[in-house]
Amino acid sequence: MLRLGRKAFYAMQDVSYEAQIEAMALHLDLNAGLEDAAEGIAAFLERRKPEWKGR
Repeated sequence: MLRLGRKAFYAMQDVSYEAQIEAMALHLDLNAGLEDAAEGIAAFLERRKPEWKGR
């Protein structure tokens, strides 16, 4: 996950602010659909440690 964020950060350095925001929204949408994102939210709400699967 960190690798994806770093890659996106460097890819957007020389792009307009509007294009950066659009790309960020796309990446957030993709990440929010991951299994680990749902597990993190569920674990937080259930006050337990998350069981990460790397997906």
